[in-house]
Amino acid sequence: IDISKIYFIIIILVSWLLKISIDNINIFIDGKIVYGSRFIKYISPLIIASSVFIFIYFANLNIKNNFIIKFIKLSVPTYFGIYIIHLHPIIWNKYIKNCAVSFVQSNCIVMIMKIFLTAILIYITLSFIDYLRLKLFDYLSVNNQIKNFCNKIEVILQSKI
Repeated sequence: IDISKIYFIIIILVSWLLKISIDNINIFIDGKIVYGSRFIKYISPLIIASSVFIFIYFANLNIKNNFIIKFIKLSVPTYFGIYIIHLHPIIWNKYIKNCAVSFVQSNCIVMIMKIFLTAILIYITLSFIDYLRLKLFDYLSVNNQIKNFCNKIEVILQSKI
């Protein structure tokens, strides 16, 4: 078993144990939940560390199925864009933050289906938006412009040394 997978599991368990412990302490002291979710938010150092370990795990994974390889090559370039877009304050607060609140009124199976369908819909929508961004960047040669800019900066810095 890959050590990065073990570290990932340990960090996720520690994150949730800390959250549950802090929530229970807050309920006992103040009667309300205040700080526990800090351990499971995207910007939590524990979640960032777990992301690094899961990245290492998948980077070392040997995939032989051509369909999966093609899917990965097509979809992976949009993942960071999906992350950035869906955490933007306007997108998050206006469209995503409370989109599943009404799901609680459904029975358990329907609620779980709605959650998964919503996650898939968000993924597909934001993938498409980021795919369009990638195509626009290709059309405008943004990568080449960035490389040229970096080369100019490097020349300037080298001349100063």
